[in-house]
Amino acid sequence: MPRTPEQRINDILERIEQVSEYIDDLTYDGFLANEMIFDAVTYNLEVIGEAASHVPKRVRARYPTIDWQIVVRLREVFRPLNPAGDHLTAWNVIKIELPELKRNLKD
Repeated sequence: MPRTPEQRINDILERIEQVSEYIDDLTYDGFLANEMIFDAVTYNLEVIGEAASHVPKRVRARYPTIDWQIVVRLREVFRPLNPAGDHLTAWNVIKIELPELKRNLKD
């Protein structure tokens, strides 16, 4: 059975929470030093992008402050072996973009 748009939104929110737990007490230097955390975070960012790609336009319209194309792009940026998916990019996404995405999805 296909997942509903609401389930996809919940998937995104759950993954944001998971990422927050992974990096909760980390500084950027600590993030750089822990490749396992980086792998876990980037996997979750890919999942967020994939889930966003399945949210239909009619549902996306309920969240006009979200740039859905950027959220969907997370799945490509953080695919393995993509040089754009570096630590600094991931850190900026998780510290700046994900909290804003979470706020916008909960409003």
